Amino acid sequence: MTIIEEMKNSPVIAAVKDEGALQNALKSKCKIIFVIYGDISEIKEMVRLCHDAGKIIFLHIDLIKGVSKDKSGIIYIAKEFKPDGIITTKSSLIQVAKAAGMEAVFRVFLVDSTSVETAIQNINYCQANLVEIMPGIIPNLFHIVGKVTNANLISGGLVSTREMVDQALLAGAISCSTSAENLW
Repeated sequence: MTIIEEMKNSPVIAAVKDEGALQNALKSKCKIIFVIYGDISEIKEMVRLCHDAGKIIFLHIDLIKGVSKDKSGIIYIAKEFKPDGIITTKSSLIQVAKAAGMEAVFRVFLVDSTSVETAIQNINYCQANLVEIMPGIIPNLFHIVGKVTNANLISGGLVSTREMVDQALLAGAISCSTSAENLW
């Protein structure tokens, strides 16, 4: 099963911000874990724990200390740690991650009409296959972005209830990332 199929089948993604949340996510029903904390010395163990638990792990490289946020850093992570994918706000790293054999989630923040236009341009430019839209509590934006890109959309940020998850899925998201452990 592909990662996109896994996201559709298990639409709640555990977004973990610390070791305790990671341990809880490993025991949860969530199939996919977004790691949004840590440093380079912890990555290998986090990836091992997730894979041993049968989980798919994405590392938010912009938030992991000690990792170069450039082509060399992405290639190093792919070769040395072998996560299933990365998350980044840098459109220039999407194709680098794909070429290194990883999935890549392009995270975009939509705060006004200009940011929506810029996000759409960047999504199409970098040919992002997976896009996390933040904040994830604005379902009508999924329709707008979905109409003009080929990306699979993920809702993220401020998603705290099952109703919010359901609204995002109905609006076109394939899954929702959340740090709300009660949803895992």
